[in-house]
Amino acid sequence: MPSADELPTRVKRALEEIVRYMVFQPDAKDTAQGIHDWWLPASNNECTLSEVEQAVENLARWGWLTEQRLADQTVVYGPSQEGLQKGVLYLKSPRTD
Repeated sequence: MPSADELPTRVKRALEEIVRYMVFQPDAKDTAQGIHDWWLPASNNECTLSEVEQAVENLARWGWLTEQRLADQTVVYGPSQEGLQKGVLYLKSPRTD
């Protein structure tokens, strides 16, 4: 399982923006498409849906996002308690781009 520093730059940027959003909106829940469309700032719209999906998949594998599968098989993601705690620490930590 890769660390955030091992991810491609644009995936890492998407991941950071997702973490920032979930820390400030702890009750947020959305699909990968919704995360792409609504959670990322307009200034970060260069991230593709595929890059956002990669970031979301990593966050879910790390336990930072929960997954809920709806009856139509749509997957909805939301922050976990662990993800909120670790997200705050992640945002405070120095990172290299």
